[in-house]
Amino acid sequence: MTDITGFEKVAKHLTRPLVLIGFVLMLIFGIHKLIVQSGLLPQVTQQAGGEIIKLILQYGFWLGLVVAVLGFGHSVLTSYLEKKLLSTYVRPAY
Repeated sequence: MTDITGFEKVAKHLTRPLVLIGFVLMLIFGIHKLIVQSGLLPQVTQQAGGEIIKLILQYGFWLGLVVAVLGFGHSVLTSYLEKKLLSTYVRPAY
């Protein structure tokens, strides 16, 4: 069985959405780096390599944009719901 005691130290810092997203992206790119270094993928021509990099940059940009918009939307929704909840349960004392 794998020992994951080191992960317990990191897990307590993954409560914020942006930190969690960054951690997941780090894992994804780390796994991709290991796959490329392992030699599992065949060599590609220079032209095909350029197209692959172009696609990675294009989809990476869109992924980043979507994550930013969703993060902003999450923040706005959370703020709205907190204000609505407070206005519902906090009554002014006259």
